[in-house]
Amino acid sequence: MIGNKKIGELLIELGFITAEQLNAALLHQKEFAPRKKIGEILVELGFLNEIDLLKCLSGLFKLRYISSDKLLKMAIPQWVLDIIPVDLAEKYRFVPFFCYDKSKTISVAIADPQDKQLPKLIKKLAGVNEIESYVALESAIKAAIAKFYKHQFVSVEQFKAVIKSESPQTIASFVPKTAQEIIEPEFVEPSKLLLKSTKIPEDQLLYFNKTKVYPFNLAESESQKQRRLSDQIAPLSLMSEDTFIELLNVLINILEIYKGGKYRGHSASVAKLVKEISQNLGLKAKETYYQVLAAYLHDCGMHTSEHLTLLHFNSENKLEMLKKYSRSALRLYEGVRLPVEVEKILLHTFERYDGEGFPEGLKGEEIPLGSRIIATVDAFIHLVNFESYGSFKGAFDLIASFQEKYFDPKIVDILGGIIADLFIDESSPRIIIIDHQPQELENLAALLKKNGFFPYPLKDTEKVIALLDNNPIYLVISEVATKPIDGFSICKLIKTNKKYQGINFIFLSHQHDHTTISKGFEAGADDFIAKPYNPNILIAKVKNFIKSSHPKTEKGVTPKGITGNLAEIQVTDLIQMLGSGRKSGTLKLFKEEEKGKIFFDQGQVINACYQDYEGEEAFNLLIRWEHGLFVFDPDAPLSEQKIFANTEMLLIEACRMWDEDKKKKEELL
Repeated sequence: MIGNKKIGELLIELGFITAEQLNAALLHQKEFAPRKKIGEILVELGFLNEIDLLKCLSGLFKLRYISSDKLLKMAIPQWVLDIIPVDLAEKYRFVPFFCYDKSKTISVAIADPQDKQLPKLIKKLAGVNEIESYVALESAIKAAIAKFYKHQFVSVEQFKAVIKSESPQTIASFVPKTAQEIIEPEFVEPSKLLLKSTKIPEDQLLYFNKTKVYPFNLAESESQKQRRLSDQIAPLSLMSEDTFIELLNVLINILEIYKGGKYRGHSASVAKLVKEISQNLGLKAKETYYQVLAAYLHDCGMHTSEHLTLLHFNSENKLEMLKKYSRSALRLYEGVRLPVEVEKILLHTFERYDGEGFPEGLKGEEIPLGSRIIATVDAFIHLVNFESYGSFKGAFDLIASFQEKYFDPKIVDILGGIIADLFIDESSPRIIIIDHQPQELENLAALLKKNGFFPYPLKDTEKVIALLDNNPIYLVISEVATKPIDGFSICKLIKTNKKYQGINFIFLSHQHDHTTISKGFEAGADDFIAKPYNPNILIAKVKNFIKSSHPKTEKGVTPKGITGNLAEIQVTDLIQMLGSGRKSGTLKLFKEEEKGKIFFDQGQVINACYQDYEGEEAFNLLIRWEHGLFVFDPDAPLSEQKIFANTEMLLIEACRMWDEDKKKKEELL
């Protein structure tokens, strides 16, 4: 067995973590998560990048690895999942994700690479010849089991992984590393947090007792002897700026653990986004260092149960509290002698952009840049973590609604660009964009993401038909000069083909002479917009077209009935509604890459299909979907009847089986 100490020492030796971080993680493991692996805790606390940990484990155990991102984005066939029962996957912490049918070799993600008996057990359970093991985080495997076996969906919690996707060393890396580390960390038990001693030049040696510091240089003046301890040892500091930020990250994380749930990792999350915005603004390394240092310290002076941000100016009874705590950081750190730049940032994090904030009523550019960045980021993360906003875009839109009043519009805009990927999910309207200019394609994709749309950016037209045939597309935005098929031909193809009916088409082009525009409308375009374009006008037009568009469903059938989001109405309610309305047609369900159908004849469910299942088996699985899109197509041809039970009794039995499965899983846990 390879214990935590050996893995920890290896991570330290490779430079992924420090001894202080390992000790803090061990303390956390001892007090809060004794069964959780130390590597998982290091990632959870933000001390270690997931990929760095997996690479280390991969080399240590001579296995391949698979990241959370790749595992959760896979489309695992149902027949592969059926090889291993869900209860065994949960019990032994692994998930199958691929199978070479001919060679009978199965690929599995495992959480415990030290378990030598697990491959043998999987072989026996699956009845295969070979096992390909990939090491993965246990949390990723649990999420994969929930997603692929139980069809559960996680959204808000994913944000915590995104904002901790870099190691603290990466967050802190503002200055080049020296050839040889000044401090050489050595693993010690949590109760013995020590650094290996470093030789100090004899002419600077100090003798310490419990209360005073006596320099050996007796020629120093009396005033020098009376200097504070911090002043006397400052010239002898062995810490680089990077090392100091790493140590601060450890200490702040420990403090936030004791503050409780929603505070855990909060300051590290703020620091991560503050660093990204600072770098996006092109700030120098030293300036970025000051912003991040202030981000770690911004909450330390607030000894209140409520987390305060500029958004609390909206509450009259919070004004006195905001005024009180606006100077708390300055009072707390007045004896510390922080860099003047950091002191200014901390003093003004409650200043409003319109000049109505505290403590000095600074306005606009008068407010230190770092204060404006921290105020914006802190308010956004507050909405997500403390107010539990269900939508990242909803949280950002609230921040954006207070720009000019509370927040700097320039900072809000940069924040929106950085976190745009969080605004979209499988329920977002999907738009194909085609442009041979990579930068323009990237800019348009970012703009669409920021406004809650799911873009498919294409530099040519080769994949257009495949996307149209396999995804619910609402809109196509294309340049005129596309290859190998020009934009006019693509537009005409979409507009003249019945299976793409309902999909709108916009030309967005540098070519906007009278002849080109006329040719575009003759091909069937719904609009022609000239470049350079006004982003606000483009988005306004896109929103109008989305309202009038219908997502194309499987094999190009354009829905003429009901469409919607399963987050707003449950599958069981849909079935009851269609049954009571005596509707005939097909209820089509979409979830990421998965599709399912439930067929109705005069309100009676006559068949269902999902992956390799058909009839009642498929129906029992489809009613458990809790997220995704739905379309009811009343014109779809009727299926052969394979379900004969009364729809009401069918639903009751399916829900009973679902409840039983839930109870069994709870008992196993």
